[in-house]
Amino acid sequence: MTGTAIDLAALATVALAALLGASSGALRQVLQLVAVVAGVLAARHLAAPVAAGLGSFASAPVARAIAPAFLFLGVSALVSLVGGALLRGTAASRIVHGPADRGLGSLLGGVKGLLGAWVALSLLLLVASVAPREWERDVRESQLVRLAARYDLVARVAPEGARTLERFRTRGEGEPGRK
Repeated sequence: MTGTAIDLAALATVALAALLGASSGALRQVLQLVAVVAGVLAARHLAAPVAAGLGSFASAPVARAIAPAFLFLGVSALVSLVGGALLRGTAASRIVHGPADRGLGSLLGGVKGLLGAWVALSLLLLVASVAPREWERDVRESQLVRLAARYDLVARVAPEGARTLERFRTRGEGEPGRK
């Protein structure tokens, strides 16, 4: 995949998110944001006890790796479902899908898509650092990847994970598997 294709895919993601935001409306976009925040908070604060509970079903490293993902997905889905049911059962459901709600939903959806693309490009940059040189070169040709590198969201949010990957990358220099 060339740098231009990566840029076009990122822009298409933002445009699609804006269209989906317009179709669902601003209230549903805000509800999804609340669900994601609740999922992140649950994953950050409850991962250790859930991992301990999962320890009887999986090894400790696997349990520690999957506990935050299970918590994030489960809590996000639960909050989204409960919030959607509450939204449908209240007077707020009548204002959904008006022109203002759709316009603001498009804006919020586009911002959500932009944030998702930023995270994806930051992760792509990290993964490219341990990929074959040819693939890394293609990724670094992308103008949006270079912009994401300048303002690396992953390194800001999870600096320890980024440092671990960087140590792995520098340890892999010169090994036969790396071209």
